[in-house]
Amino acid sequence: MHFFQHKSKILHILYMEDLHKFNTPYFFTINIGMEFNIPRWHKSITLPNGNIMLTGGVSCDPIP
Repeated sequence: MHFFQHKSKILHILYMEDLHKFNTPYFFTINIGMEFNIPRWHKSITLPNGNIMLTGGVSCDPIP
């Protein structure tokens, strides 16, 4: 299971097979090296090979 933190470059991942090791769910945090922040209302999916695909979203920040 995963989620991207909007307005950041952060991905959080919960490895389901590790749930028995922790008393509470533990999300690993990964800083993604990319040029833009994750936009609001994006969608993502984990592919069968383990890759994560991020698509869509929109920035509500005013353009300077």
